[in-house]
Amino acid sequence: MKKVKLAAAILGLLSVSQIANSATITNGNFDSGLTGWGTAGNVTLDAGGYAVLNTFLGIDTSAYGGTNGSILSQTVNASAGDVISFSYSFNTDDYLPYNDFALIAGDAQYLVSDVATVGDGDSSGWQNFSFTALSDFSDLKFIASNHTDTAFNSTLFIDNVSSGSVSAVPVPAAVWLFGSGVLGLLGFNRKRSQSLAA
Repeated sequence: MKKVKLAAAILGLLSVSQIANSATITNGNFDSGLTGWGTAGNVTLDAGGYAVLNTFLGIDTSAYGGTNGSILSQTVNASAGDVISFSYSFNTDDYLPYNDFALIAGDAQYLVSDVATVGDGDSSGWQNFSFTALSDFSDLKFIASNHTDTAFNSTLFIDNVSSGSVSAVPVPAAVWLFGSGVLGLLGFNRKRSQSLAA
């Protein structure tokens, strides 16, 4: 009987599949305006249907290494392994050494773009960005900030914010074959034991 229970336990472990839960992003394509998003500073919705974070007349962003800017945020309750992705365009009127920047903050802060990347007074054009969370986090924040000065403006456009999970690694066929073999041997051994007892 112990062998049958062991075989059942092995099969149970082999058949368990991991259900992937990912962070919940509300209104990530901004079809409902800025509903579901928190804003601080100068955040608006563009006629094209994407969020616009402007550094002009922004809030203090010294906590992120800047001077002033804007923040777009949402509580997403992400887990380690969740993938956050979005489309963006970073446009600046500033020039080096005033390295205005755009960040995304979740489990860590990730540089999306800055003046050094796009060039003085230039634009990144529309790009895609994603990161895989290394630890759980609650709040997702997009930050556009001036750096060192407030004289020239930079803007971050955001769209198509979404989340997903890293796919679970499938159980190799060899493991299934091994499990079937173990069950077969246990069944054969049990039948043999019963016939010897009779």
